Amino acid sequence: MNHETGLQYHLTETPLPIVVNTMTRSPDFNAEHSDFSGLLSSMHSTGFLTGRYGLDKPHLIDKFSRPEQKVLTKIIYNELARQKTLRKKLKYHIDTVFSAYKSLQFFDIVSLYYNCQPAGSRGSKKKINVPTGNGNNKTIIIQNLGCQHYSFAPYPFRKCDIKISFYGRWIKDNEKYKLNRDTFFNKDIAEQVVRFVD
Repeated sequence: MNHETGLQYHLTETPLPIVVNTMTRSPDFNAEHSDFSGLLSSMHSTGFLTGRYGLDKPHLIDKFSRPEQKVLTKIIYNELARQKTLRKKLKYHIDTVFSAYKSLQFFDIVSLYYNCQPAGSRGSKKKINVPTGNGNNKTIIIQNLGCQHYSFAPYPFRKCDIKISFYGRWIKDNEKYKLNRDTFFNKDIAEQVVRFVD
């Protein structure tokens, strides 16, 4: 919680101690559910800082100070050790693991694309690298068609026309830097609907 605003921190503005706590406890929590969930959660934590294992070019860890990078590097080292242990335990082929990881990243990036930006600020295109299921990768381009319609090329879903809805309080770009708990909760909760089309 950001004590200055009374709201949760934005994903990219979260202080290091909270980042470290989340990066380690999330894999712990998921591993209690299943070893495979713990493995993917751990990969998500390390990938978040290291460019998603090559899916993204920028490495988030580079944005931290040198002392912070040392802390995060230790976390990454520990998580890689966890991943090695879990892979041995699960005995999955590495291609199977990375295919599942890349699928997780696809849905993560798509959800961030829609939930972190209002409709008018998403831009016209978004590129995402995804697995094809045969060991290869393919770049999917999301095209903003207007009127809340978005095409995916190539189209990755079975259903041709998918309606997605979610709720939130909409904040304008010029409001986000002076946002506090009162102004946020005075905003009406609104539904947003988007359509995925071929």
